[in-house]
Amino acid sequence: MLKDVTDSKRVNTRISDERKQKGEEQDVEVNAMILSAQFWPAFREEKVQLPDCKKLNTCPDDDNCLGLSFV
Repeated sequence: MLKDVTDSKRVNTRISDERKQKGEEQDVEVNAMILSAQFWPAFREEKVQLPDCKKLNTCPDDDNCLGLSFV
């Protein structure tokens, strides 16, 4: 559980730093939360469809991509 919290903070920092470096406006707050199934209770699945203007397209062709995908 503590590793999930630490990894989440690391990913959030990286996302924020990359967005600042690219000069992207941050009108939408992006936060990553890493949840390992063996340490957390089961969550019901919810899908969120963002409007096109709010979708974040993260490094589609970048080898340094974190492997994140947004719906």
